[in-house]
Amino acid sequence: EAEDAAAPSAAADSPPPPAAHRVEVDLDVKGELFAPAGRDAQPVRRPIAIEARFDFVERPGTGTAAATRTYAEAAAIVRVADEPARLTLSADARRVEVALQGTTPTPYLADGFLSRDELDLLDTPFDAVLLDRLLPPGPVAIDATWAIPPDAAAGLLAIDTIETGGLEARLTAVDDGRAAVRLTGIVDGAADGAPTHLVIEGDCGLAADPVDGHWRL
Repeated sequence: EAEDAAAPSAAADSPPPPAAHRVEVDLDVKGELFAPAGRDAQPVRRPIAIEARFDFVERPGTGTAAATRTYAEAAAIVRVADEPARLTLSADARRVEVALQGTTPTPYLADGFLSRDELDLLDTPFDAVLLDRLLPPGPVAIDATWAIPPDAAAGLLAIDTIETGGLEARLTAVDDGRAAVRLTGIVDGAADGAPTHLVIEGDCGLAADPVDGHWRL
């Protein structure tokens, strides 16, 4: 009886369960694929457009997993030279573990294998497990800028390496504890062994706390 009476106190002192976050992503990308065509020949170029949507609940992972995700939706339409292909997650691949290898998120199934198409579908820029890499090293003022480290920028852009250029963030405003951050950059690097050129312009919102006239994001 004494042990039973002490149980509620022990439960109250235990740490809270890990937080779960719902993540919704709409991705709309346009660009160009190109490949060498041989000596003295112009590269072969094909327009590419991607429309994708993801809706999942993410929880902190255990063991080697940085996160565990349960997908309600994960689908994309990929058009190369106006020929569409649809990518989706199969019904038995909706619970996905995500490991971090350096700054590269690597999705996998605990009891199975993702197909090549499913891996390509989940290989998206600005993966949720890397968003903390956007934060400045300390409190910043409005209009302050900071550079994203190259390895973190490569991971956020879902490419292998950055050879020239980089990604920069600027705090543009804070309203009711919500910071608006502008992301810009021009990057030349490699993705899957092929050269890539990216122009980045985007905005994100982050929680902000006041610190001596500055803001901690």
